[in-house]
Amino acid sequence: MLALPLVAMAQTSRVEGMSIQGDYIKDYTGIFTYTSGVSNVGNLVYGELGVATGGTPVDRSVGAVMGDWWEGRYGTWAIHMRQFTDPNFHTSEQFDIMWGKKFGTASLGLRLNRSFGQVELDNDPVGLGNISELKYDFTQFDPNLARNVMGFGVGVGFEMSPTMNVEANVLYQSRSFEVHDTTGATITEADGKSAFQLAARAWWQWQPNVMIVPVFKWYSYDLSTTTGPTAADNSLKGWQVGLAGNWTVGSNDLFVLGATFAQNKIEQEVDLFGAGFAVGNITETFTPQVFAALETHVNSWLTLR
Repeated sequence: MLALPLVAMAQTSRVEGMSIQGDYIKDYTGIFTYTSGVSNVGNLVYGELGVATGGTPVDRSVGAVMGDWWEGRYGTWAIHMRQFTDPNFHTSEQFDIMWGKKFGTASLGLRLNRSFGQVELDNDPVGLGNISELKYDFTQFDPNLARNVMGFGVGVGFEMSPTMNVEANVLYQSRSFEVHDTTGATITEADGKSAFQLAARAWWQWQPNVMIVPVFKWYSYDLSTTTGPTAADNSLKGWQVGLAGNWTVGSNDLFVLGATFAQNKIEQEVDLFGAGFAVGNITETFTPQVFAALETHVNSWLTLR
């Protein structure tokens, strides 16, 4: 059990405190997957201190959602600065900009995100040897998992009936890294740059106090590299299908119960995540994974999850 103040409603800590996937509950953090929801957030400013692992906080973030600019005539705008994006970690995310607007019973959301780091060396000040240029997050050990990112996303939402809403989203990102020697030649670089995510979910008000949420997601990361004349084909792919129920308990407490079927698969020719072998496949399957969470408001300033 994790006890958090009520203000955690405006933080990713709420989802982490419930220890469930954020797709299955109504929370502002859903806009990172379903961008059309940005127009429903209203006005929000948040900050995350991150999680300390090994003495160094990670996953720190700060951002704002502005729902009343120009009295909302030009939609809702949001900007976020974050460090962690799935297996890729980048401490130099310049921006993650979102825009959303409602059109009657439909809503549209657009997203542009960029992370970029580059270091140019003249006299080897940090002891890297025959290196002149690094194009990735230099603070990380593995450039293949600290790539520069340029991403575009679009999401749509529809009110199908008074008791049914659906959301769908597609995200494409180009992820790259390069390392050059002092002659300008490329030592190693990304051989595959594309990353995709497709996501969809629905909100069905089955009973006055019960919301049913089906979810589907599919993703693919190309982590292929070229080092000198040698190329290595690597990828990380996965899918998920799940269903959860959200029960309103009492006046405003929440109980969530659900199950998800999922599979993650790594196909590699180098050891991507320290598995102990280079060439081969790693498959992780959930058939199913059952989850539950309870959020209860003890008083006006204390919430238990």
